[in-house]
Amino acid sequence: MVPAVRPLEVQRHVDIIHDLHDPDRSGEDAHFVPVREISFDDLMIRDAIDRAHSVAEWVVTFDFIANERLLKNNGINVIRNIAWPGSAHNVIVSTRKASPTLKERVKRILGDLTTKEGNEAQAFAERVIREAANVSGRVVMRAARQERNAQELFGLVLSKQVLEASLPKDVTPVAWLQLDDFGSPLGLRPGTRADLLIIGVGDDGAGPFIDLTVVESKFVGTAGATAEARSALLQTKASFTDIADRVLSDHDLLNRRMWRAKLADLLLEHGHFGRDLDAHEPAEWAAAARSDNARIRLRGLSFVFLHDATTSKPEAEEAGEGQTQHVFGRSEIAALLKRFDTGEASGSGIDLPRPLATYAQEGAEVGYASHADESKAVTPAHPAQEASQTAAPGEGASGPQDMEQLAAGPGEVEPPQATKRSGPGYPASVTGYITSAPAAAAAAEVAAWIEDTKKRLRTALKGYSLDAEIVGDRLTPNAAMIRFKGTDATTVASVDKLRGKLQTTHGIVVSDVRPGVGEVFVLVKRPQRAILPLTDVWRKREFSSNAPVSNGSFVVGERENDGGLLYLNLWGRNGGQPQHGPHTLIAGESGGGKGVLTRNILLDMLATNSPRNLRVRFVDPKFGADYPFLSRMPHLDGGIVTEKADAIATLQELVDEMDRRYVEIVKVGPDIDRFNERVDEAARLPRIVLFHDEIGDWMADKESDYRDAVDHYVTRLASKARAAGVHLFLITQRPDKDALPSQIKANMNNKICLKVTSAVNSRIVLDESGAEQLLGQGHFAARLANEMPQGQSSLIIGQAPFIDDWDADDLATAITDHWGKGG
Repeated sequence: MVPAVRPLEVQRHVDIIHDLHDPDRSGEDAHFVPVREISFDDLMIRDAIDRAHSVAEWVVTFDFIANERLLKNNGINVIRNIAWPGSAHNVIVSTRKASPTLKERVKRILGDLTTKEGNEAQAFAERVIREAANVSGRVVMRAARQERNAQELFGLVLSKQVLEASLPKDVTPVAWLQLDDFGSPLGLRPGTRADLLIIGVGDDGAGPFIDLTVVESKFVGTAGATAEARSALLQTKASFTDIADRVLSDHDLLNRRMWRAKLADLLLEHGHFGRDLDAHEPAEWAAAARSDNARIRLRGLSFVFLHDATTSKPEAEEAGEGQTQHVFGRSEIAALLKRFDTGEASGSGIDLPRPLATYAQEGAEVGYASHADESKAVTPAHPAQEASQTAAPGEGASGPQDMEQLAAGPGEVEPPQATKRSGPGYPASVTGYITSAPAAAAAAEVAAWIEDTKKRLRTALKGYSLDAEIVGDRLTPNAAMIRFKGTDATTVASVDKLRGKLQTTHGIVVSDVRPGVGEVFVLVKRPQRAILPLTDVWRKREFSSNAPVSNGSFVVGERENDGGLLYLNLWGRNGGQPQHGPHTLIAGESGGGKGVLTRNILLDMLATNSPRNLRVRFVDPKFGADYPFLSRMPHLDGGIVTEKADAIATLQELVDEMDRRYVEIVKVGPDIDRFNERVDEAARLPRIVLFHDEIGDWMADKESDYRDAVDHYVTRLASKARAAGVHLFLITQRPDKDALPSQIKANMNNKICLKVTSAVNSRIVLDESGAEQLLGQGHFAARLANEMPQGQSSLIIGQAPFIDDWDADDLATAITDHWGKGG
């Protein structure tokens, strides 16, 4: 890859490479660029790509075979363009098929806004999806996975219609960039990003100029319109201010050149220049963007589309200079969809605000003043500052309440007015990612279902002569937990023996009956299990006082009995729970959610500990397939170990390091915490955590010496690893006696079991049955050191949160945005 404009030294280097392969030149002034031409005219390539897209919903292609523009120009929607670790090329995820589920979601929403029916409605839904995919395949992918994200897709399509009808005639939009995909090159922080950056170009006679428009849109109902409008405006302001500070302001010329160069790269790489722009080559527009004298202007727009507003709608929020908000009702949305369908543009445009600019516009002075004349500078308030000024009393900067405070993290160029986090929590880049994720919505029909279920269950139990006094209820991701007052007649045994009759006679599926203190908990299976998003759980978690620099408390999931969060406290107390043991066993059959739970804990660990204070070692016979982000984490030592011999060596190194540390630590204090408190910062020791995934596969090989080696080293580590700051996670899909020798299991103080096939396997992991009754997909039973059992069982039942592979990778990127990249 070479830039469109090359320094003379670079060009000479390229020319020399050419001459080595082909000494013939047409003249001394001839210069060369390395090019590899791939065309759909190549029948082999075309056939391979066409066949792949005909049989698969998603296709992954290395961009040395076909680049993003080539695919788009041939009717293929590009969903994501992802940097591939260790490769000079990206991978492109593309599709020609819209998910049937997504098409039904889009068609259902369109049914309320248009008069189209049947095949016509189906075709229109497919066009809407294709239009959204042309802007951002990631939005389409999210909409295919979760229904609430389909609203984001509509916001994108409607915003484009408004802009196309409203931009000045001298502006041609050439790039529509979804900022979740393209915000990082411009230094925009996750969580504060608007939806879109539209890059337009034009020539007003005085020369070429670049026109930038930031857009945040919300497609919502009137019920939450005011809060959504405020949120939309804050996100518009955040991206508007960040881009203005980086690209327009001249108070930091050195960094401004860098940001303008990145803007020019985005323009060249993702701009589509039609024939109406042939007065200037794309390279000329890019050069105009890079120039110190660049003519750039910027506006910010916030759109709120209220799909159910038929008579009245709330007023738009007031915005700063260069920005405005518009609220659209149902009839206006219908007009925009008609414009999209027919191309009819009447009545679809809006009045745009006068943009900020680096040059004088007709009838106005320069909109973004220089550093030398700060009295004229336009500096819209940053949402982080605005949030801090309007916070309610008691909403300080420590704990879950601070999750909305959006401060800049290390390694980012921060806006002049950005505030900084002043209490424990996630790094700002991670907080931004969490707050940007949509919260799970509570469905009204579920609330109605639980009320109906309570009445029917109470009536049924009374019919069997039980005292059915309900003292409380709560909805879990998996069931309705209905709490009955315990009596001599109403016991766990008396209710449990009725489970068959309740199901066959009354249609009530009881998934479990558990003892409480003076109560009997009856869990009735939900008609459809709910996903517990990881971001929802992380929003409400509590932190140890030193997070995100040092933290030993990690979220496991939501307790089923009370809805509280269960923490794994490897060092220190947190969340009203004691310090647990130093080592953890995670077991469960395939599909139980073992990998997702382990990944959640690992991401939590990486987000809340600096690389200086935590080092990770990782052993995985599957080459880290479930943790593709790990290799770029600065916390990782020794890469991902995939061979038995290397794993034994890794365990030996840990034992040697533990012994070495112990000698040093006892000279100063009893354990690593006291040691680090009493020595200079440079002499402090980091915690070391070893994860060993799929340990059961290697342990079950009785012909290998691996079993004896692990047994020996784990026993050694268990003796004084806590004091030395060394911790083990052993993860297995085979919770049987061959894979889990009793000596190893005895040294694992914390045990978390996902669904297993039998009560025998449950007893091997947890020392009691129960895990065989779990539902799978993150439903867990935990037995943690120092937790006091309640009732007849010492198990804590709960649900682990979920994050899919794509979003986990995005979250990992937010973590490296703060701590930097390793490798």
